[in-house]
Amino acid sequence: ILDYVANGTNPEPTGNRHPFGAWAPHGIYRCAGQDRWVAIAVRGDTQWRALCTIMGEPAHASDPRFVTHERRLANQDALDASIEAWTSTLDRYDAMRRCQAAEIAAGAVQDGADLGERDEQLSARRFFATHSGDGVAEYGYDRFPARFNGRRPDAAEAVHHPGADTYDVVTALLGVSDDEFAELVAGGALS
Repeated sequence: ILDYVANGTNPEPTGNRHPFGAWAPHGIYRCAGQDRWVAIAVRGDTQWRALCTIMGEPAHASDPRFVTHERRLANQDALDASIEAWTSTLDRYDAMRRCQAAEIAAGAVQDGADLGERDEQLSARRFFATHSGDGVAEYGYDRFPARFNGRRPDAAEAVHHPGADTYDVVTALLGVSDDEFAELVAGGALS
């Protein structure tokens, strides 16, 4: 939207490749398992050589198709196929850790269950929590990520249960009388 408003250009889809060609390879690569993927972004020849080493393909570093950044950009289909031949044999977290250990930007593509149950960073920061009480079933929520004076505000301290503020909102803010409110509740419009 910003590019269109500022420049009048209508951007075309770019897929997973870097839109300005600054990183190559740059993509999402299939891993072992059902619908499992890893994102890998390589910047520069040093990172490319490191990736070739961890892939067990050191000869790729001197392959004429991939020897320079410009050549990798020109041969991205072959480049992506080569990388996916490696990643498809690995667990996505294993591929991510190997790349990160070599200082290559990489991340396992995660779904909601992964974020809640397997993401090491979110787990270490205790990002997700549960709350229950006042007759409401236990439910999960994401905690406020920042800390102030070493303390993270806990949303559970300020959680209002569904319907707890309905009367105040409808009567005070909307100006509905008590009798009208009672009719709305009896009619099932409010709880």
